[in-house]
Amino acid sequence: MGTQIIARGVFAESFATKYAPPVRRGLLAWHFLNEGLEKAARNYAPGGPDAQVIGSPTASSIKVAFKGDSDYIQTVIPEPLGELTMIMVGRSTDTMADDDHRPMFAGTYTGSAALGGGTSFGAGLYTPDATKITFIRAKAEPGGASPTSALGSITVDPTDWNLIIGTAYADTGVNKLYGITNGATKSGDPSSKVAWPSSNAMRIGSGYGGRYKGLCDMAFFALYNVRLTDEEIGLISADIRRYMASKGIVV
Repeated sequence: MGTQIIARGVFAESFATKYAPPVRRGLLAWHFLNEGLEKAARNYAPGGPDAQVIGSPTASSIKVAFKGDSDYIQTVIPEPLGELTMIMVGRSTDTMADDDHRPMFAGTYTGSAALGGGTSFGAGLYTPDATKITFIRAKAEPGGASPTSALGSITVDPTDWNLIIGTAYADTGVNKLYGITNGATKSGDPSSKVAWPSSNAMRIGSGYGGRYKGLCDMAFFALYNVRLTDEEIGLISADIRRYMASKGIVV
C-alpha cells in the first residue's frame, strides 16, 4: 500500500525540470514564461538546453515582459535548417508607431545564412502594425540565390493575448500561420524557393539586427524542428489553452 500526496493550488512545472507535452516529435524548446526569470529561462523540453536571461526582462505570476534588442531570453538553439514550428502566447501594448515600438515576439531575424554565404531574414513572429501578427521564414532559390522573406499575416488585436503557431517547410511547400485564439489562418504563396535559415540561435522577446525593439508580454514559447500536422497542432493547442486558463489567460 502506498500513500498518495495531492498538492492543491500548486503548479507542478514550478518544481519540475522537464515537461512531456502531447506532441514530442521534433521538440526543441518549451518555455513557461511566468513566476520568475529562472523559470522562464528553463527549457522544459526533455534533453533541451536551458536559455540565458539578457538585460532586465520582468516576470510576474502570469507573464514575462520583454523589450526587443535589450531585455530578452537568449537560447542556444539554432534556427532549424529545415522544417520548423514556432508557438507563442503573447501580446503587446506598445504603440506600433515604428520598428522601435513593434515587437519581435521570438525569432532569429536577421543574420548570416546558415547554408551558404550572404544573409538570411531568419524566422520570427512579430507585429508589423496595430492590426496584425506576422510569421516570417526566409526562403531562397536552391543554392541561395534571390533570398527573400516568406511572410504570412493574420488580423488580430495584438493588445489581447493570442496563441499563435507558425509552421514552415524545408522545401517549396507553403508555410502557414495559425491564429488559434480567433481561428484565423494564412498560407504563404507558392514558390520555387526553399528554406534559407539564419545561423542565429532563437531568441524569446527579441530578434536580431536592431529592428523590432518594441515591448511585448509573453506567457509561453515552444520550438519544434518539424512542421506539425493539423492534428498535432490541435493536441498542443488544447494543452496550452488548459495551462493558460489556469493562469487566468484565455486564448
